[in-house]
Amino acid sequence: MAETQDRIHNPRNEFTNLKSECRPNAYAALVSFFPEDPGPSLIDERLRFGSADRVHLHGLSPAREPEIAGFIRLNDDIARAAFNGESKQIVENFGVQSDLGPSQKKRSQSLNRPAVSTKATLLTTHFSSMKPRLLTGTITALVTPFTKGQVSFADLKKLVEHQIRGGIDGLVPVGTTGESPTVTHEEHIAIIRATVEAARGRVPVIAGTGSNSTHEAVELTRLSHEAGADAMLVVAPYYNKPGPEGLYRHFCAVADSTDRPIILYSIPGRCGIEIGIPVVERLRKKYKHVRWIKEAGGSVDRVDQLKQALGTDITVLSGDDSLTLPFMAVGAEGVISVGSNLYVREISQMVKLALAGDFTRARKAHQRLYPMFKAIFIESNPSPIKFALVRAGIIASAEVRLPLTEISATSAQALTSVLAGLDR
Repeated sequence: MAETQDRIHNPRNEFTNLKSECRPNAYAALVSFFPEDPGPSLIDERLRFGSADRVHLHGLSPAREPEIAGFIRLNDDIARAAFNGESKQIVENFGVQSDLGPSQKKRSQSLNRPAVSTKATLLTTHFSSMKPRLLTGTITALVTPFTKGQVSFADLKKLVEHQIRGGIDGLVPVGTTGESPTVTHEEHIAIIRATVEAARGRVPVIAGTGSNSTHEAVELTRLSHEAGADAMLVVAPYYNKPGPEGLYRHFCAVADSTDRPIILYSIPGRCGIEIGIPVVERLRKKYKHVRWIKEAGGSVDRVDQLKQALGTDITVLSGDDSLTLPFMAVGAEGVISVGSNLYVREISQMVKLALAGDFTRARKAHQRLYPMFKAIFIESNPSPIKFALVRAGIIASAEVRLPLTEISATSAQALTSVLAGLDR
């Protein structure tokens, strides 16, 4: 294992080199689950996040040494965790079937390990924290750029490139930050499709498909699946305030329309209700692909309660930039961030430090970023972050659609002052 670590001198550059040799949206590093018999790392050039079907593992071939140098293998601790249930979850979530021969199965049983394919793995190409779970880390809730009333797909592409250069772990188009309430259905799916095309399989695309109409949420989920989205972010129904049974049936209808991962989104300040923990427990018990929740209720207690109830069976993502670090201190595994539209590297670094257990350095990063976390909500989101993106030259216009408006001159001055402090 030490030898493997020595080879990981620059994971992201090696990752880029590999991408230039393979079809950009069709490969993944594959690592053996058996540390005493590691075998070769493998590249599956047919593993697609954007395919029409759920993820498959087939057509495997040995990787050349330069191709695997930057990929992060499972260390002993993570391997043990995998044997204790994580590998089973990977099989459940992503349809990986055992392909072990009789002798391998016998050996696996003698070692008291699950008979999981040696080709199965975690899709990890990120920081040396070696986080073993998918859809964690820093995920950006993308703004939707507009120019003269129309979606600016050119600026959207620039924004996606800015994200990937900065090392983002995932992208969420047409969430609340993407102004989903004011785009048409046709624009909604076009934005998702454009994000998928711009990302080119380099990071997962998590489509915002929530609605207070169950029929509409199901239809948006189905169309987003067809457009190539890797996962769905589904907010609790807003305004009509269903009870626990209505919430459960709503999410069941959405989950039945796709087999791709679903991130529940609880934000009582906008919806008037939260997704109760008993509802989360029922959904998690019924659906293998409903194991994530974006928590934007502003309560560390709530994150603690979710982890107490479900443990590692639920992945919590912060929905508030300023609360990311406190949430991670009690078990959250990342953030769906507004601030990372602009400050990709800085927020990603803070989250990676927290995932690695280095809360001393993560706290310093948080303290530096905290004024920005508050300032980008000086007025209704996403108006302030769009102003900041224009100031940085990443998009051309801070335009938003009514009933939102661009930020006032007073707010612009205050926000500029905060951003200037981070420029130094």
